[in-house]
Parts: sequence; C-alpha cells; structure tokens
Amino acid sequence: MAEYKETLMPRKKKELPTESTPPCKVVVFPLAGEKGTCVDCGKVWTREQHRAALRRQEIDELKAGWASDPCFDIEDTEGFEDVREELRDFRYEMEAKWEANRAAQLNRLAEVLGFKIKEPYEFGIQYRLDPMVFTKCMEKLLDRINGLEDRLERVENRIDGIEGND
Repeated sequence: MAEYKETLMPRKKKELPTESTPPCKVVVFPLAGEKGTCVDCGKVWTREQHRAALRRQEIDELKAGWASDPCFDIEDTEGFEDVREELRDFRYEMEAKWEANRAAQLNRLAEVLGFKIKEPYEFGIQYRLDPMVFTKCMEKLLDRINGLEDRLERVENRIDGIEGND
C-alpha cells in the first residue's frame, strides 16, 4: 500500500493531538485513509488535525520572528492571507505593549528626576515627552551624576587619609 509522510517538529509523546498541539515529527497517512499514525509516539492524527497543527506552528514561528525584528507589516506576509486579521491584531497588541513600556520608562525617569507629567500614558494615546521637559530631565540627571562623582571623590580621599595614617 502506498503511503506518504508529513514531517515537522517533534512534540512531547504523552500529549493528545489537538489543533494547538505541535505536530508530530513524522506522521504516516495511508493514501486512502483519513487517519495517520505518528512514527515516534503512535498517536493517531486526522489529516485535518495535522495540517491545522502544522499551520498553527508556521503562524507562531512568523509571530516570534516578527516580534524579534518588527521591520515589516506582519499582516501583509505572503502566504498568510487567510490569517491577516489575526496577524494585524497581534501587531497592534505588540505595538501597544511596546509603547506602554516606553511610556512607563519615561514616566519613571521623569519621576526619579523630580518632574511631574501632567498626563501620564493612557491606552490608545501616543505618549511624547516634551523636548523642554526632556532637556530639563537630562540637565538634572547630569547634576545628580556630578554630585555623586563629588561624593565618591570625598569618600576616596577619606579612605586614602585613613590608609595614610596607618
């Protein structure tokens, strides 16, 4: 009897196959049959389950790759037209998360330096730090660094004085 194999990444042996389960490494489907068996773990897959799991893995790999280097609009990726809305929603979600992180960092910096921001970051509103506030933050930060350097120099002089008296 003729057979063909579909291959991809291995998965844990004790999981039952579902659409979200990573597909078995090698599944053998008889040409006439709808069910195939994993060569490694013996689990039975339908063709539809296996194809859906393969597709989900491709989508997850695309998302992970894009998140590490978001230099293109992920929803326009060729070959993924059928999940365009899902990919667009993922891009919006990640961009909002990154913007919230940037705003939180700027808010913390301004707070540490003693500046109050009138309107802190709110979801959906793009946050921008006023250039004048940024300049004042940088000046205050440099003043603090200079003050710490002066204190450190005084401590070093005291230590040298103590060591010289021994």
